[in-house]
Amino acid sequence: MPPSSRVTRDEALHIAALTEETRRLTGTGTLPLEEVIGMARANGLINAGRVDTSTGEFTPVGVSAVRRALRHYHVHPSQLNAPTPATSLSSPHPNWVMARAARARARCARN
Repeated sequence: MPPSSRVTRDEALHIAALTEETRRLTGTGTLPLEEVIGMARANGLINAGRVDTSTGEFTPVGVSAVRRALRHYHVHPSQLNAPTPATSLSSPHPNWVMARAARARARCARN
């Protein structure tokens, strides 16, 4: 669960999608998270809050809680815009050479 479990994964995905869409449409920076959350709430895409069971009062979570949830679900804009690694592995996994050497030694020991 994220630090604030009041923001579901679907809500975080909606917020991330809206943020990325504004970046693509404007070609510049992203819309501030406060405005994206306000738009999503106004359009009924997210609740992002909790209801007090004794009073029935709805309390929306703050922007910082939404930001933490976005990071937890790996959909924060800085995570989505991160560059890919510059180098790729030339072997299937990091220990491939060591594993091949160990198998070769085992074959030699049997013979």
